Amino acid sequence: MKIVWETTVYAGNGPSYCAICTDRFHPLRARGSLSLLAVVYNQRGQACGEACRDCAGASAEVIRRLLGERIDKLRSDLQDLEALAAEPIEPPSLEQEFRAHL
Repeated sequence: MKIVWETTVYAGNGPSYCAICTDRFHPLRARGSLSLLAVVYNQRGQACGEACRDCAGASAEVIRRLLGERIDKLRSDLQDLEALAAEPIEPPSLEQEFRAHL
């Protein structure tokens, strides 16, 4: 993984989400309409998202720990979803939907 500060024409005022810690953040304003984003690249040179300022400045050990925590959370979420998908599914009937609107 490589994190690179890049200038970009950031269209919009919405936040980005850190690919490492998942926190919301806003790109840093540079000059004019340019902003700075810390872009996360994999070893093949593919962009994998953006990093917040804290993660971009963190050590390799801290980034590895944060990614490990995120992986653990995703595994837990996946197990919850798999258990939910294994249950019988009973969507509401059209009649129930109409009654809810009355």
